[in-house]
Amino acid sequence: MSAGDTITIIRPGLSSVSVKADGIIDLPNADSLFQGIGLPANAAPQAPPDNVILLPEAMWHSFFDGQAAVCPDSVKTQLHIKIDRDFPSDPNTAYTFVTGKADNLEARIAGNGIVGDNLAARLLAVREDALYSKVLFLF
Repeated sequence: MSAGDTITIIRPGLSSVSVKADGIIDLPNADSLFQGIGLPANAAPQAPPDNVILLPEAMWHSFFDGQAAVCPDSVKTQLHIKIDRDFPSDPNTAYTFVTGKADNLEARIAGNGIVGDNLAARLLAVREDALYSKVLFLF
């Protein structure tokens, strides 16, 4: 695959569409974009897909709004939301603060969505590292 190649998108219930690749990009932290939402806490992370195409929003709608009407279960919406980074500097307090925000959002959307909290997952690891560092310092 390289820039200029034609990509064919197969759409359930509709004819295929083709687009020209403008370029190839690297998606750092792709696992957070394509994570399985609602999986058990200890589930192994899924490998991100290797067949991803990023489209301008208007083009995406022109390709997939019809598919959503014909096969509604084949189209999903994900929102990636960035929160203000004005949380406490202590990892434990920051983790509690961020999970509280996620819980509040989940309560507000009441069954209409699921929160996949990447920030809390990172803060959990940082919190554990900070605790381990304190224990090592005591020894």
